Formats: sequence, structure tokens, C-alpha cells
Amino acid sequence: MRRTVIIVYFFGSLLLIGVYGLIWSSIVQNPADAVNRDFLSFAIADYVIERHGYLDLYDIGLQSSAMTAIVEGPILLEGSLLPFVHPPFLMPVMVLFINEDPFGSFLRWTLATLMLLIPCIWLSHQFLKQKNIAEPWWILIPLFLLAPLHINLFQGQDLIFLLFGLLVFVWGVDQDNDLIGGMGLSLTTISPHLAVLFAIPLFFSNRKLFAWFCAFAAILVSFSLFLIGFDGLADFLNIIRVTAAAEGSSYGVNKVEMFNLIGLSLRLWPTMPIHLVTTITWSGYALAILLLCRLHAKTAHKKSSLLLTVSLSINVALFFAPHLHAHSLLPLWIVFLIWGMNRVQIKKSSSQQVGLWVLLASLAMVPIFVPVVPLSWIGVFVVLIICAVLTLQQLNFK
Repeated sequence: MRRTVIIVYFFGSLLLIGVYGLIWSSIVQNPADAVNRDFLSFAIADYVIERHGYLDLYDIGLQSSAMTAIVEGPILLEGSLLPFVHPPFLMPVMVLFINEDPFGSFLRWTLATLMLLIPCIWLSHQFLKQKNIAEPWWILIPLFLLAPLHINLFQGQDLIFLLFGLLVFVWGVDQDNDLIGGMGLSLTTISPHLAVLFAIPLFFSNRKLFAWFCAFAAILVSFSLFLIGFDGLADFLNIIRVTAAAEGSSYGVNKVEMFNLIGLSLRLWPTMPIHLVTTITWSGYALAILLLCRLHAKTAHKKSSLLLTVSLSINVALFFAPHLHAHSLLPLWIVFLIWGMNRVQIKKSSSQQVGLWVLLASLAMVPIFVPVVPLSWIGVFVVLIICAVLTLQQLNFK
């Protein structure tokens, strides 16, 4: 049995490496494609900052002009802009890697995020080692090959900072260090809609950690406000409003391509009325907050269930988040890490078997790299559902 697992593990790893290698080969052979990726929004932000400063960062007109200059062509249709909508506190770091060369900037930023993966892997290794998990590298290698991670790299996204924050948060929870946990969780404000789902339920299970989160998040908010000012804040709220209300492919929203409740609903009912889309999106979001608050309140005094509660919370948050594309599935790293650790501890699986299951999950998600393939999205939703069910089983077992 062990030999079979190792053989399948080996070939699964090679297959994923091959897929990622082909994609990188395509990127290198077509440098101009860098301006068609998510990284374009960061290049737009840098362009505005360099010429107008942080105060005008979220001016839609200036962002549109920046995109026109970068892609060397006019934006013909309203809503074709790929806007920068992330909070600004990471931009002082990002501008160090971005210049007039989009592709060179893209490669430098990718290298920087790869370097950030080193502490992510180290924290994951320390977590498994502390739990006396034998041969943790059997689990760490599949985590490094996780499909959403490589989508982040291909797209030039910044959510590896969010992953790092979640790992610090998990470390703090496990070590009963609320300060460290709150500090790590504050980094998730890079995606505010996810941070709300992660943080609010903590009020019902660990108010001290929640307070530290609020304190560190307030520091990031204050720094952001220092950068963009109150007028910039008004522009930020306006660009959030415009993109939240966007339909179709406007402003790069593409709700039908999301991997959340609304994405699944639109795939099953493509002609869904706009008002119903909005109702499902925000009703699901509110429901998720209520469910997670209930879950945290129920498990607040069960120390053995804390990590599993965090894992299930992340899983639920991903499905009910109002805006979630493939790169935002990166927090599944935490779900697999905690599930795998528990699976080995209760002696239901070996490290090799857990690693194999993580590899198979990534292979199930690989079809999203080729969206023209019919039903390429099914694998992601199957993985999300199975992860939730397995984690819930472990939580009930505890």
C-alpha cells in the first residue's frame, strides 16, 4: 500500500510540475502577456503613484489613463479598466519592484513573492514538527504545489501576504499567543471582505485575540489613511462601489467565473436577474457571518477544537465571500495543513497519504487553467465541499 501511495504521489507531483512548467514557458515566450494579467492593476497603481502621488491612487480617471499608457492603446469600452482596489498599505513595498517595464516588473514581483513563501513553508514545517508529525515534507511539497498558489504566481497577485498572515494567525492560536495571532490576522485586511469573515466570529470565541486584531488592523488603516488622505478614502469607497455593482466582465469582475456561492449560482443559472444576484451575494455573506459566529461561540471553550474551527471558518468564508476568483482560494493551504495534521495525529492516515490527497485536490483544480474546457470549474467546488465535510467530521470527532 505504501509503495502504491509513493508511486502515485511521485507521478502526481511530476504532472503538476509539468503543467506549471508549460504555463511558465508560455509566459516567458510572450512577455507582452504580462499586461493582460492581474499584475496590470498593480502596474496601474504604480503609474498613478509615480506621477500623481498616493492621494490620487484611487481616482478612476487617472487609473484609466494609466492603463491606456501601459497597454499602449485606448480603453474603448467603459468598464474595461482593471482597477487597483486593494488597500494601499502594501504599495510602498510593491513600488520597489515595479517600473516602466511591465514584464520585468512582473518577474521581479513574482520573485519577491516566492521569497515570501520561504517563511510560509518554515511556519508550516514548524507547525507540523511541533505536532510530532513524522516526515512533514510529504505534506509540505504538495502544499508548495497547490494550484491556487501557482495561480497567484502566474497572475502576479499579492495574496501570498494574506497566506503569511493566516499562518502567523494559526501559529498564534496554537500557541495561545493572542498578540501574534491578532497581528497575523490583520494582514488579511489586504482582502477586506475575507478579513471580515475571518475576524468577526473571533469576538465570540477569543475576544482578546479579536481586540489585538482590531488594534493591528487600526494601525494598517491609519497608515493607509496617511498615504491617501480623506479624499483618497472617498475615491477608494467609490471605486469599491463601482466594481461591486459591475456586471459581466466590467472592471474585471466576471462574477460567473468566481468560485463562490454566486459563481456557482450563475453557472447553474446564467440568466439570473441582476437583483437576485445581489440578493444571493449579500444574503450568503451575512448568513456566513452568522453561522461562523455560532460555530465560534459553540467551540469557544474547547481548546482541542480551536484549529479545526479556524479551518472550517476559512473553508466557509471562501465559499460565501462576495468576490472570490481562483487566486483567492490560496487559504486552502491552511485548511489542508490543519486537516492533514489532525488526520495523522488520530492515525487515520500517514504523512504520505495526506500529501497524496492534497496533490489529488490540486489535480482536480488543474482544469481551471484551461477555462475553455467544459465544466472545468467542477473540480474546485468538489474540493471545497469535500474539505468542509472532512473538517466538520474531525470537529465533531473532537
